[in-house]
Amino acid sequence: MPRELEVIFASLDYEEEGWLVGKNLSFSEDKLQFDFVLHLGDEGKTKQQWQMIVEGYKTNRFYPEKLGSYFQFYDYHFLLWEFQNIWTELYVKKKTVNPEALLADLCVTHQKSFGNFLPLGKFFNGANNFLELCNSGFGLFSKGPKKILDLYYDCLQRAGTEPYFFGQSNPDLENSNLKLLIIGDCYFIGNDFHFIRFEAD
Repeated sequence: MPRELEVIFASLDYEEEGWLVGKNLSFSEDKLQFDFVLHLGDEGKTKQQWQMIVEGYKTNRFYPEKLGSYFQFYDYHFLLWEFQNIWTELYVKKKTVNPEALLADLCVTHQKSFGNFLPLGKFFNGANNFLELCNSGFGLFSKGPKKILDLYYDCLQRAGTEPYFFGQSNPDLENSNLKLLIIGDCYFIGNDFHFIRFEAD
């Protein structure tokens, strides 16, 4: 992130009277472009227009109404595991006696670990009916990053379903340098983040 942006985000004027507004989001091949305006000081009347370019773009979650005012960058985060962690399959061999309790345990564990950033069921097998999945007594339960499935394994183990892992595939080496940018409840994942400042309208 440019030093100029770091100084703005660290300033008292921005903390007390500033905010960020997303203006446009566009895509081209493996590149994402995000235009935003920073409102600074004097009740936000001073403006700076910026453009963020994400090279090697992978995915994002963007809700204009849920944008925060500060940028947080990560090179290690559970949102990166989808691209950087070993993938495997999680199976069960036995039916639980209380599928409702299993589902409740999964929900609580998932929420504590991932909050609202990762939807429950993203890596479930047949994610449309969670209770039906929890009531199944044999077969594939989940497929995805091992670090995420490890948490589901513990829930299944407590429920007596005799879970086990089968197979694995290594992550693509080109994803080893991915970075995550979180802005409020929104996020962007890509290899490189570049920023350009323009004159505000």
